[in-house]
Amino acid sequence: AYLSAAWAESDLQICYLTEQHRQQGDDELLAFLEAMRGGELEEVHQETLQKRFHQKPGPDTVITRLYSHNIDVEAINQRHLAALPGESKHFEMRTKGGKAKIEQLSKGLLTPEVLELKVGAEVMFVANNFAEGFVNGSRGQVIAFEDDGTPIVQLLNGRNIYVEPHSWSLSEDGKVRAEISQLPLRLAWAITIHKSQGMSLDAAEIDLSRAFTPGMGYVALSRVRGLDGLYLQGINAMALTMHPQIHELDRQFRQLSSRLSVDTPDIAEEIITPKNKDNVHVDQELLAKLKAWRLQRAQADSIPAYIIAHNTTLEAAAAAAPTTPQQLLSLPGFGSRKVESYGPDILAIITTHTTS
Repeated sequence: AYLSAAWAESDLQICYLTEQHRQQGDDELLAFLEAMRGGELEEVHQETLQKRFHQKPGPDTVITRLYSHNIDVEAINQRHLAALPGESKHFEMRTKGGKAKIEQLSKGLLTPEVLELKVGAEVMFVANNFAEGFVNGSRGQVIAFEDDGTPIVQLLNGRNIYVEPHSWSLSEDGKVRAEISQLPLRLAWAITIHKSQGMSLDAAEIDLSRAFTPGMGYVALSRVRGLDGLYLQGINAMALTMHPQIHELDRQFRQLSSRLSVDTPDIAEEIITPKNKDNVHVDQELLAKLKAWRLQRAQADSIPAYIIAHNTTLEAAAAAAPTTPQQLLSLPGFGSRKVESYGPDILAIITTHTTS
């Protein structure tokens, strides 16, 4: 993108995001990825990968297999699907717009033109819908079909999702030029590394023995939340390389962001915290319980913790100790949808804490 004319013409201001949400800060995989991104791989980092060579997942581990070539992925998925008993259901993609624009839009989608499913099929969601409880990369299994054909997918956390078609669109000059509707699913016994971009996986079996372009290894390895979820089946020299321009570009972005931060004022405190902040007492024990709940919920729903609530939001709850949904709505960071999704849990924690 940075080589395009549009990038140069846009005169972009660079803000370098440094907070990590997929891997935990003390995980060896994160240290490996940071070294790879900075072009500073050493022997200790190589030893980190060696720990995961030819490891086998347990019988109850739901695993996604990542391969460099599409032919491997298609063969694995079709073999597993064919082995399942029962009748297949087929779901065809629907499109609106000009042929060229539809082709342009479809290149960026992970869902197939014709999706074949059976009860028992391992699937992955390829779109975000926080209200329904799934994100890009959420894994599950088809457990049934409704009378109208709607598939029911059970996520790893036990939640059942009635999967409705999802719509993607391509807009130019404020007008929708193309639109595609399809179930936001794909078979997920295996996927290509290229198609895995943007996903977060609890566990993945990765074969990088035929990696063919710089950065491919980084994309694959960085999909996994932690080292314990990585099962490495093969790797070649190309898999550990990044494009040589990337390291210099990364340094430039950091420098530009640092300069920008000097001239950018911080957001006013009163916008994100109570105006009488100095007089507010935050119940630290209650705050710790709320943070523990947030972490468990984030892991169960396979979403980043900040999606549920920022620290300032939980601090406001620990200070005010609300007892009703209406009181929750009055606190910073709580909207109607958040109160509907998480309010009962939060209020139950507060009630238990204040009455114990």
